[in-house]
Amino acid sequence: MSVHVHVGQCGNQVGAAYWSLAAASCDVQPDNRSQCDTVSSQQLRRGLGGPTTAVNASKKALPLPRHLFHPSSRVARCIMVDSEPKVVRAVCEAGVDGLANFQPAHTHVEQAGRGNNWAMGYYGPRLKAPAPAFTSLAVDDRRELVELVMESLRREIEAVDCYQGSVVMHSLGGGTGSGLGCRVLESMRDTYSKAYIVTASVAPSWTRGDSPLQNYNAVLTLRCLQEIADAVIYKDNDELLRTAAYWKAVAQEKVGTDSMNQRVSLVEMNSMAATDLAGMLFPLALGDSSLNRPFDFGKLLHDSWVGASRYLL
Repeated sequence: MSVHVHVGQCGNQVGAAYWSLAAASCDVQPDNRSQCDTVSSQQLRRGLGGPTTAVNASKKALPLPRHLFHPSSRVARCIMVDSEPKVVRAVCEAGVDGLANFQPAHTHVEQAGRGNNWAMGYYGPRLKAPAPAFTSLAVDDRRELVELVMESLRREIEAVDCYQGSVVMHSLGGGTGSGLGCRVLESMRDTYSKAYIVTASVAPSWTRGDSPLQNYNAVLTLRCLQEIADAVIYKDNDELLRTAAYWKAVAQEKVGTDSMNQRVSLVEMNSMAATDLAGMLFPLALGDSSLNRPFDFGKLLHDSWVGASRYLL
């Protein structure tokens, strides 16, 4: 079993696209059963313009995947944390495709923000505003965000039979995703030293951006990832933009529409990143529900090391 932690605006937006794919590939029903469809990897890869929908190829009712959702409800096994409430509130209120009332297991937000500053994200603001009412804990709770995240993580771990590790989605350039993300990773390593930590880290563009501090934030965060994380799934904004633009041009050329509109939206880039993550983190479907295998941290690390060692030897 694994727990997903989404930190910052980027981590929560990619997480929303990720859970949208989970709902599309395993259509959750009100009776806590799921209708899993066969989804071609090529169609998922080219699913630009929003969340990907499943292909209605072979309808077969399967139990709700325990490693993604709680078996007694449609609550996702994830923790959403941000220093501003707008993104988390939008995800919780709008839901995701297939889950109209999508709810993460825990949400923790503040009002202050982190100003795209790694140090401010790591150490927190000097003055802390009250938390919004829709968060998991009381409005007057004055604890640090990292303490609230660790408390929620402890509850999620106690609710599973076997805890392997956590997947942390965040950005390298923002203040919350970088600074607060490092604090969360350090606390996770100190508290659960033998558990796996895999991060999905989105790097900023090295040639453009809206913050002069993004490259400094990325360097400081990469140092933390090198010391703490067992594996880093590295996503680059420039590469995501090029890939999304390519597939968008191919799709427009195929349908014969005007190919001049090559602008790629943020939603399309998030969908592209979530699709790549789903290919590695989703369960391995083998046809029979009893044979479905959840995400294996050890196998990912072993396969990644074997592949990388070929270039080192």
